Formats: sequence, structure tokens, C-alpha cells
Amino acid sequence: MRLRLRWKILLYTSALLVVLIAAMLVFVNRQAEVFVNERITTDLEQGRQRIQIVENERLAGLRLTAQLVASFPELRALLATDLPTIRDFLMAYQQENRRTELLIVLDPAGRVLARTDTETPDPLPNVQRWVRPALSERAATGILTTDRGAYHAAMVPAAAGGTVFGFVLAGASI
Repeated sequence: MRLRLRWKILLYTSALLVVLIAAMLVFVNRQAEVFVNERITTDLEQGRQRIQIVENERLAGLRLTAQLVASFPELRALLATDLPTIRDFLMAYQQENRRTELLIVLDPAGRVLARTDTETPDPLPNVQRWVRPALSERAATGILTTDRGAYHAAMVPAAAGGTVFGFVLAGASI
């Protein structure tokens, strides 16, 4: 069966249009994927930067809180008293200021003397690594994990007359 020329032209033109439309759809689809991927990447990076800014502000606030507690004039005298008195002081400060969810006072060796998240000063082995940076940089910040959860935290030395008599750690729950 022989097709007339008019039908052949119509058939070839239709086939060419189908191929061109398919190629156009593939091209548009690829361009849309590239655009969406770039947009998602940009949005994720902006979100990460915002989170980093908030985290830095939070750590700065925690560092300030720890410095305020460490600069309390009677803290050195409190460290010479019994542990419940130190904890009561920390709890009162925490309730009054509501800036932190965790306050810990440590002795110069980095042993926990009192903490607000538990009545007993359970040791925190992972807090030992904070002592040296707190001494050399005047503050150590990061994430502290305890048996009660994870906290953004800042530790500062408590000193008088150039002598470090302990450390104060302030934390906010993650």
C-alpha cells in the first residue's frame, strides 16, 4: 500500500513534532531539576547559617551566665561549705534568672561538686576535657552529654586573685 505524498508529509511532520515535543519536555524537566536542586541547596545553607548564628548566641549567653555565677563574691566561701548549700545556691540562681537548665560547680581538679539536674553530684567523666580549654581560653563551649540529656554548655573558671578555685558550667537543653 502506497501512501500519497500528502499523507507522507503529514506523517513525517507529525513524527518530527512528537520528537521535538519530547526533546523539549526532557530539556524543561532537566532545567527544572537543576533549578529545584540549586534552590534546595541555597535554602539549606541559609538555614544552616541561621542555626549557627542562634547556636553561637546561645553559647555566648551561657558563657555570660557561667561568668556571672563564677564572679559571685561568696562562691569561694560556698565551696568550703557542704554540697547541699552549693546546690541550693545554684537552684536559687537558676530559678531567679531562668537563663539555663543546668548549672554545675566543679572543684579545681574538674570533679563535680554540685549540679542542678540531680541532688547528688554524680561524676561527669566527659566534663574533664573542658577544664584545660576553660583555663587557657577563659571559657570552653560545646555540647555536654549527661545521664539526663544533652546540653549546649559553657564552662568558665572561677578565680580570685589569679587563683582558680573551681569552675562553673552553664547549660541549656538541646
